[in-house]
Amino acid sequence: MALSGDSFCASAWSGFLINIKHGFSFIFANLLANILIFFGKIAITIANCYTLYLFTSFGTSQTNSDLNPVFSISAPMVIVGVTTYITSSVFLGVFEEAVIALMMCKCIDIDLNG
Repeated sequence: MALSGDSFCASAWSGFLINIKHGFSFIFANLLANILIFFGKIAITIANCYTLYLFTSFGTSQTNSDLNPVFSISAPMVIVGVTTYITSSVFLGVFEEAVIALMMCKCIDIDLNG
């Protein structure tokens, strides 16, 4: 609708036809985006869990008399890991939508201008 100015039904039909016509391009771009998104989620989760490990290891040492040392980090690590993975999934989902929108624009440009 935003690209052509047509009604919803006409735009949906045109989008369906473009997806069929350029199916391989959409599949390849979506696959590549999903791989990058997955690695991004894993990298963000690992970095956040490592930061938690550093804070609990060095932030609660015996030299700091106000805080007790942490003996078991497994429960906080699981909570932070799951929360980080879910949060990064939500935010990186925007990237997936951007890839689909850019592929649609590219395919329409190819159809109109060669």
